[in-house]
Amino acid sequence: MKWVAKTLQIAEKDLGLFFKLLLHSFFLGIFISVYFSTANSEFLAHFGSENLPLGYIFSGILGYFAVQLYTRVIKQKSGYTTFLLTLSAFLVFTALCLIGVHLFDESVVKWIAALLFLL
Repeated sequence: MKWVAKTLQIAEKDLGLFFKLLLHSFFLGIFISVYFSTANSEFLAHFGSENLPLGYIFSGILGYFAVQLYTRVIKQKSGYTTFLLTLSAFLVFTALCLIGVHLFDESVVKWIAALLFLL
């Protein structure tokens, strides 16, 4: 541990926080890579590649508004609260989409795939 702290120039008292953030980033990266590939493949399967540019345009617009909302939440809440709210939102959204895919017919699943892609 001391070698890591010295090499990365991190105070030893901050090592615990550093490793928590490192693990968080690692698992977030895994989640994003799986989510991104699944969302793209489902969108392509239901809408085809001809709708991909339009999907990216709407995704960018929706992403802009999501960042604006997230920035507003960060300013009002503490860092830890924002962190928990973000993880909870991802969990609830993913669970609802998974449940929706199993409960609804193909016409609704098509729009769930679009929503996954846009977000």
